[in-house]
This record gives sequence, C-alpha cells and structure tokens, in this order.
Amino acid sequence: MNEQAIETPVRRGPGRPRKIRTEPVALELQRQPQPSGVVPLVTDRRGVARMIGKSISSIKRLERNDPEWPKPFAIGGHEHNYLIADIEMYLTIKARGAQDSRTSAS
Repeated sequence: MNEQAIETPVRRGPGRPRKIRTEPVALELQRQPQPSGVVPLVTDRRGVARMIGKSISSIKRLERNDPEWPKPFAIGGHEHNYLIADIEMYLTIKARGAQDSRTSAS
C-alpha cells in the first residue's frame, strides 16, 4: 500500500473521518519505556470473576464470608480493585489446601 494512503484518514461520507491505526497496539506498548521494578497488575470484581470462572455475586459472597479473601482497595473512587497477584496467591493456597486434604484422607 501507499504510505501516504495509510496515514491520511479515510472519508466515510458526511461526518468525521475514520481513525486508522498504522501499527498494532502491541508494538506501541512495547515502545513505551518500561518502569524499573515490577508493575502490579490490577483488576476489578468483573475481572476477578472472569479469572476464576465465577459470577460477580460469587465474588461478593467471598468478600463477605471468606476471611482469607484479599481485601479490595480504591483507585479513583472505585473501591473494589484487586491485585492479580493476590488473587493468584489466594487460589494457590486454596488449591494446596484441597490437595492436602485429599492426600490426608486417603
């Protein structure tokens, strides 16, 4: 394709032109300077529900009833954010506990 055609927006009739990306998003993210140290990854209730294959109401139930469930924190006024590492650690602990109970019962 012509380089000039890629960078100029395509008109779609009356209205605003369509935005065209010249490179995939992954390449743009790779070019950004990475901060030194580990960047914690954060998700909300919906993301946690997708991670563990449960509903949002199940996540709310865990928040209320399970004392080992990681505590949510606020970012920008939204109070139900979790570190993904904390959720993964919780799942690992629960899985090990289930495996230990199976081996001791046998």
